[in-house]
Amino acid sequence: MVGYAGWLRPRMARRGATSTEVARHLAGDDVIPGGRATATNAVTIDAAPAAVWPWIVQMGRGRAGFYTYFWIENLLGADIHNLDRIEPAFQTLGEGDRVWLTPERYLGRPGQYWQVRHVQAGRLWCWSSAHQPTRPRVRGRWWWNRQPAGERGC
Repeated sequence: MVGYAGWLRPRMARRGATSTEVARHLAGDDVIPGGRATATNAVTIDAAPAAVWPWIVQMGRGRAGFYTYFWIENLLGADIHNLDRIEPAFQTLGEGDRVWLTPERYLGRPGQYWQVRHVQAGRLWCWSSAHQPTRPRVRGRWWWNRQPAGERGC
């Protein structure tokens, strides 16, 4: 446990992010204040920002999947299917929408989902776990914050 807390967790909490990115105040940081632990992960994509957003906004179970190792998720019964194309029906999200992680009934219990808390179309959105009756307070937030990176990338 000490190895995780002292060595692995700090590295996982900033995977791909520079020190400047970790320290920077990002749009949306003040929408859901608080939180004991934070993580800033980053990836630079050599594509125009307008080409990246449609892939991000369509994520979720029953939507475009999570672009991950779906065989692991399906081994756990999550029934995830990743798309390899932009799906026009999945291009909108609004505050209050659910982004499902599992089926609505999962392993005999209510399924897991994150609730969309904030959206700036084409730029950022935030999921929160605050909606779940078994978890009455916000336990997690996940921001998707698209930032410009040079002339072509984001």
